[in-house]
Amino acid sequence: MTPRSGQSKTYGATEPALAYEPVVLVGTDAFTGSLSREQGSTVGSYDITQGSLALSNNYVLSLTAGVKFTITAKALTASIVASNKEYDGGTTASATGSVPAADVVTGDEVAIAVSDAAFATKQVGTNKTVTATVALTGEAARNYSLSATSATATAEITAKPLTASITADSKVYDGTTLASIATRTLVGVISPDAVTLTVGTAAFADKNVADSKTVAAAGLRLDGADAGNYSVNTTATATAAITARPIVVTAAANQSKVYGTTTDPVLGYSITTGSKVDGDNFSGQLARAGGENVNTYAIDLGTLSLGTNYDLSMTAGSTFAITRKALTASILAQSKVYDATSNATALGSVPAASLVGSDVVTVAVTNAQFNDKKVGQNKAVTATVALGAILPATTA
Repeated sequence: MTPRSGQSKTYGATEPALAYEPVVLVGTDAFTGSLSREQGSTVGSYDITQGSLALSNNYVLSLTAGVKFTITAKALTASIVASNKEYDGGTTASATGSVPAADVVTGDEVAIAVSDAAFATKQVGTNKTVTATVALTGEAARNYSLSATSATATAEITAKPLTASITADSKVYDGTTLASIATRTLVGVISPDAVTLTVGTAAFADKNVADSKTVAAAGLRLDGADAGNYSVNTTATATAAITARPIVVTAAANQSKVYGTTTDPVLGYSITTGSKVDGDNFSGQLARAGGENVNTYAIDLGTLSLGTNYDLSMTAGSTFAITRKALTASILAQSKVYDATSNATALGSVPAASLVGSDVVTVAVTNAQFNDKKVGQNKAVTATVALGAILPATTA
């Protein structure tokens, strides 16, 4: 008799009853028992044997040799779990594989080796497809097959954090806190990605002059073709200086007072170099060198100020003058006996009320003359007058 060819089972399945090709027997004779096979439970081909199959002694029973029973690999479906990752400029992924435990024969050790796991694209995103090659490993792996040699999963590529920093330009005081960014630096960009840093606003902590003042930048953002794959701090700080605003003033020309005037006039000036910020105002006033006698006196800044936010200076050489006080002299002429000349004798003086303090001024009289040489009453006398001695002496 001949066992039926092509008989098999899947690894781990229940053993089927072995069949054989029909045989014509006499009358009601029939086989007893059943065929058997070579021992073995792993995937492979096994000889079919006569086992307990028998006929009565009226037959000589023999079995066709070489017919095999096959145990085929049990098909498994592998799945993978992919890990999220931070953007690294590539598509390489990390994944682990498994098969359903219920599909593995009890006691078998079967695992899934995962290789070539990769995201579909390198860009940041959620629920991104990851594809990997899968293969069976483990002591019992030969008894199984995979329904597919690749598997897919989804995972996330998160933005790579960058560190943004700035430097700021120092500036001359301008009455505002506005700051100018000198340099922008990004640390962590993966070459050759195109990513740049844009700064929204930058401002000093306050408007006043000082060294090493904090400059705070806000609204930092990324631009460029690959900007979407990165994140960045939105604020940054630096230090810079606000320096004093230079202003040069020049005293007004021809400023003076008359000798003996008690109070100096307020000294005038104008800005000749630079400009002040709207809303900032001068305080104090110019001053001059001490002295009340007729002379010229150097003018200096005195108490004039624009505050600590300015570097205030003054054009050199400006002076203030004390000019002579004008006096009106009078003469007292002496009568004389006719002498055939018009010569006269006279004494000069100035009003005491016109003099300053305890000053004493004499008047020198020369060339005193009657209007003619004739005898007469109340005759007019004219003379040349000039300042004589001045005590205490003032500058002549």
